[in-house]
Amino acid sequence: LPQAYTPPTDGGVTKFCETCGICSENCPVGAIPPRDIQRNWDNASGQNWGDDIQEGGSQVMWNIPGYKGWRLDMRKCQGCCSCKFSCPFNTLPDSSFLHSVVKATSSTTPIF
Repeated sequence: LPQAYTPPTDGGVTKFCETCGICSENCPVGAIPPRDIQRNWDNASGQNWGDDIQEGGSQVMWNIPGYKGWRLDMRKCQGCCSCKFSCPFNTLPDSSFLHSVVKATSSTTPIF
């Protein structure tokens, strides 16, 4: 069944990430773009989705477009998880005050 359109929920994470950038700074291979790069609908590696093998092209595409965000270049990523371990928003809820701050203020005040 088709689903009715609902607008995305703003949980404050995007605005937090725009001011943080710690994951990009800690990526040893530069797979995450720096925070001054604007989010976009394209992929970060400059791949042309129309050249995908599934579309009759010559390349296998790793960064599939379709959402507005910062793109991880999967050709560079080594899976070390430095980004996840360094992210202050990814820490356990009981060890980071950020979760309670964002939950308490994101629905009423755009503080980030």
